[in-house]
Amino acid sequence: MESKTVKLAAVAIVAIVAIAALAFMLQPKDSSGDSITIAYGNANGWDAIIYADEAGLFEAEGVNVTSNLCADGGLAMAAVMSGQADMTFVGIDPIINMSMNEGARGIKVIGGMMLPFQSSMYLAYNSDKITTTKKVTTTDGDTTLVNVFDDIVSPTGTKTGEKIAVPLATAFKSYYIGYLQLLLKGGESYGNTYPATQITQAQYDVLVNTADSSIYINSTLATISSALTTGEAAVIIGTNSILSTAVDANPSKFHSYCAPGTVASGFCITVVSEKALTENKNAVIKVLRAMDKAGVLMTNDSTEYDVALKTAWRIYNTVATEANIETYVNRQLNYYNDIRLDVCTVKDMDVLLKNTATILGYPTYDVSKIWDPVLEDQIIKAVHGGGKYQIDVTAPTTFITWTVA
Repeated sequence: MESKTVKLAAVAIVAIVAIAALAFMLQPKDSSGDSITIAYGNANGWDAIIYADEAGLFEAEGVNVTSNLCADGGLAMAAVMSGQADMTFVGIDPIINMSMNEGARGIKVIGGMMLPFQSSMYLAYNSDKITTTKKVTTTDGDTTLVNVFDDIVSPTGTKTGEKIAVPLATAFKSYYIGYLQLLLKGGESYGNTYPATQITQAQYDVLVNTADSSIYINSTLATISSALTTGEAAVIIGTNSILSTAVDANPSKFHSYCAPGTVASGFCITVVSEKALTENKNAVIKVLRAMDKAGVLMTNDSTEYDVALKTAWRIYNTVATEANIETYVNRQLNYYNDIRLDVCTVKDMDVLLKNTATILGYPTYDVSKIWDPVLEDQIIKAVHGGGKYQIDVTAPTTFITWTVA
């Protein structure tokens, strides 16, 4: 696949993902030849997995794949760490939590794969409660919102009584809080400067370094919208589909802004068991090569419909019929407009993992337990037949410039 640099935010904050029962029993692993079992959580790479299977791409590569859908990324990680699966594709949150809490048992991070073209992260606010807003324009053309926070915490750190609703209990906690941190720090991912026109050190200490329930409402995605419409929260952070319900209810009162493209949920990292890498590395490479080819077909005008049709039948199998299948196909096509699936290495992966672990509260996290840059580079090059396929997620001074309008 032609290399394309996709730039994402360097900030990630990790959610605690409990190890629970899998959504269904994993099928027995095939122990013959080039066979791989993939566990995946909701939507984490499943389009590429499904299409690679339906279109015979795995078979063409000479690898037998068993894929199992789990309830979420944490459970998919648990399947790999317990030996029930060989590989998975998940966000950074369950990777850090599981590898820290379970002692990084037998896994390796091998680059990334699913990359959003644009952010699905939004912030909405109640204009009756928030009056000190500033619009901000970013270099990638998006607009967002900063300095809503004087109406929540004064510059001296005094709380005003207004609240922010954030879905902290989800596996995407890192993305929501990452976006919030960017807003609070005027676009800086890390560092010690806090522009006085946007936020003070005192405000930052209260808003970021505490989980004070007098400020934060730890809401589920389903209740985020109602927190705004009922007046319980002055600001909410979530996906567009969640926020639009609230904003559409009263557009003159509720306003939303899209996060920069550099802050987006959906970035997936490839995780492979050390056992699979030791015993069947060629099969791992074949799986990634097939999925990379599926990604090309997902964004090709002449093939994307076939991909959408095949994946729609599998993903929406309980509700799709001949009469309504086009609705789900169009849903898939719209999704493909928002993402790029490209198997690649991640620039400064160690920085991303370390920063995430530090924010989570694991400052001594040993990244080398789960990431070997030499191994990663070797595998990604083998997938592409050589060359450098890399995305940059840790360049806050170059990927985005913020200017206050």
